[in-house]
Amino acid sequence: MREKKPKSYKELVSMPEKLKEKLPTSYDVVGDIILIKLDNALLEHKNEIGNSLLNIHKNVKTVCLIEPVSGEYRTRNVEVIAGENKTETVHKEYGLKFYVDVEKTYFSPRLANERMRITKLVKKDEIIADMFTGVAPFPIMIAKKSNPKIIYGIDKNKYAIEYAKKNVVANNLLDKIELICRDSKNVKKIVREKNADRIIMNHPTCLLYT
Repeated sequence: MREKKPKSYKELVSMPEKLKEKLPTSYDVVGDIILIKLDNALLEHKNEIGNSLLNIHKNVKTVCLIEPVSGEYRTRNVEVIAGENKTETVHKEYGLKFYVDVEKTYFSPRLANERMRITKLVKKDEIIADMFTGVAPFPIMIAKKSNPKIIYGIDKNKYAIEYAKKNVVANNLLDKIELICRDSKNVKKIVREKNADRIIMNHPTCLLYT
């Protein structure tokens, strides 16, 4: 006889069925960290929910309760509810490596396909400006998968730029990406100075989840 393994973390959470109906069906996995939003009615069970997620996802080390992205730096309030007390991780996507702090910087694994879609549009020797570059996932994917002349990654968040620099080095792209810690409201001047052929700007609705 084999022990039946649970298919979902919901099977491991002990709570009234009415509350179970409020348990999220989706959450984000960034590296070895899970990011999850919970209804207010579930907050008293947050630690149990976090531990249930750890039991299901053996490669995950930390579960974080998060609030929506907000503010000019596009960050969010984060609370570790299970596992290791950390907010930094390494996320892998299409063979690329991204160092991320889920509390200090914005990064969404849900945009992986969009990053690849944009990458395929880039033509050889284009000069690209990426507004709100964050930890530089767009520039890194484009530089690695296409053949641009150079990409300028712009972000006001100094922590994001620090991680972006680390990611550029980790993916061996120092000759293709230049990072600029500056407010993107001045991007018009930057674009003119750099003669950019293509501008990338995340749509505001990309920030509505997590």
